[in-house]
Amino acid sequence: MLSLGVVSPSQSAWNSPVVMVQKPNGDLRLCLDCRKLNAVSKPDAYPLPYISSILDQLRDAKYLTSIDLSAAYWQIPYDSEQSADKTAFTVPRRGLFRFNVMSFGLVSASSTMQRLMDRLFGPEFNNKVFCFQDDIIIIFSTFSEHVQLLHKVYAKLRDANLTINMDKSIFCRRELKYLGYLVDKHGLRTDPGKVDIILNYPTPTSAKEVKKFLGMTGGSLTIFRKLVNR
Repeated sequence: MLSLGVVSPSQSAWNSPVVMVQKPNGDLRLCLDCRKLNAVSKPDAYPLPYISSILDQLRDAKYLTSIDLSAAYWQIPYDSEQSADKTAFTVPRRGLFRFNVMSFGLVSASSTMQRLMDRLFGPEFNNKVFCFQDDIIIIFSTFSEHVQLLHKVYAKLRDANLTINMDKSIFCRRELKYLGYLVDKHGLRTDPGKVDIILNYPTPTSAKEVKKFLGMTGGSLTIFRKLVNR
């Protein structure tokens, strides 16, 4: 992280704890425990899109591409030294460091990322390009038009100095996974892997565990609407 310029030594008066969060692939991600920093930060109320609204518009897609950005948050630099200083943290026996780019855990990080995506892919991309944070999906009815649209998307990302994670991006498929669902021209199906996790999840025994379960299910909550109503 230091060699990449993600963090740098700091003399800030701020200091947040760090936590290691496991990624789905088993790798570890260094995150700030920003609870105290967030408590004195002005939150950004910019909204995230409804997952159900995005999924409803994917039902008739014939060609699909999903694009993932490489360490998307780390591609957004802070706009001032003062902002960066507030993200300082301690590494035992190494000293005090700070993030030079947006860190996970900040109260407005999600809103900042969503605003950037919405600005990049404005009205000209309506009903063709959808973004939930850095998860971008592109749809079209013909292969040739799909490829043309891909070139436009690449140009937008390049102009914004955003880098694509090629290993996690999937191009010009008839079916792909997006936001917990399998999407194809026939409609939507819940990702079987997500279903297995939900079915095998231990029964929650407290309000905290229920909250954790609901957070884990994410976009799959539409499955439970009828059950909740009952």
